[in-house]
Amino acid sequence: MARACGTRTSARRLVVAAFATALLMAPGLVAPVAAAPAPGATSTNLIANGTFSEPVVCPKDMGKFVGGSTAITDWTVGEVSVNVVCHTYFQPETGDQSIDLSGTPGPGSLAQTVPTTSGNKYTLSWFMAGNPSCGQAVKTMDVDWNGTLVDAPTFDTTGHSVTSMGWQSEQITVSAVGATSTVLFADATPDMSLCGATLDNVSLVSATGGAGAKLTTKATGAETGHAITDTAVLSGTTAPAGGEASGTITFDAYGPTDPHCSAAPVFTEQFAVSGNGRYGPASFIPPVNIYAWSQQYRWVASYSGDPNNGPVTEKCGTASEISVLRKDPPPRADRRSSSTRPSRESLSAAPESQSHVLWPSNHSK
Repeated sequence: MARACGTRTSARRLVVAAFATALLMAPGLVAPVAAAPAPGATSTNLIANGTFSEPVVCPKDMGKFVGGSTAITDWTVGEVSVNVVCHTYFQPETGDQSIDLSGTPGPGSLAQTVPTTSGNKYTLSWFMAGNPSCGQAVKTMDVDWNGTLVDAPTFDTTGHSVTSMGWQSEQITVSAVGATSTVLFADATPDMSLCGATLDNVSLVSATGGAGAKLTTKATGAETGHAITDTAVLSGTTAPAGGEASGTITFDAYGPTDPHCSAAPVFTEQFAVSGNGRYGPASFIPPVNIYAWSQQYRWVASYSGDPNNGPVTEKCGTASEISVLRKDPPPRADRRSSSTRPSRESLSAAPESQSHVLWPSNHSK
């Protein structure tokens, strides 16, 4: 869910900015500033370090970075602070680390400037959850594009935990107006606690001419001991001159006890993309559960996108993406068995029966 977007002017953000300014003036509290990486060729994903794998803070639970720091590789911390959080503290969406946008000692932001082409459209994707350890249940995130608020999603941590964060996929389309563009993610949860909106797996890819990429999927069920499958048809992609759409399609299967697809998938299979067409089937044989007559496995198929096409990820629980695993039915008794029903031959061979009616005697002596 998102609020109306525009230039951010909320009182809450002004309070955070004032706190950050005071913090920066205090000696000894600013983290060391790392040198910016040398510019190089951009990859399909224009966002660098989108899974926050650098710097490595594991096995510590978290690393704390205050406003002004560039020690999180390719990112700049704004406002008060953010935390890079290890999987030992809470579950990341991918990899080993993710971000709590409300760090210690207060809420902050992360920004990155990337090369863009003026007039082109881009697909900005990321995953959001919330630190459930403290603060209000509903967390809010602000997303800025070149200084303008373009999205403000929320996440309800009710029912989630540090081992089952419930990461949800977010995606918007943005337009470049220059040779570079800046994306910023900030915690905007009203209570300003130390447990804010969380961020992971950020990507920015060109969507110009390729916003129509689409996945049509179909999962199949099976009886116990047999494979369940999922197949995807990719359509609507835009191919480069003299080539075809590229990237990968990934099939993730989630177990019967994971209706929100928030835990790690129980099975993953990936296929290389070479243009529009059918991909799969991804298949595996689920383990046998002797106590369950029927179980549901949920598939999530995703297309990574390429320089000409934006990524596509299905939502968990799509009806066409549920495989039902049924237990084999018990064998039925053969009602035609010779032990329960005589054969035609035995009937024809049997002697004809004779009926005798005994009438009471009416004679008297």
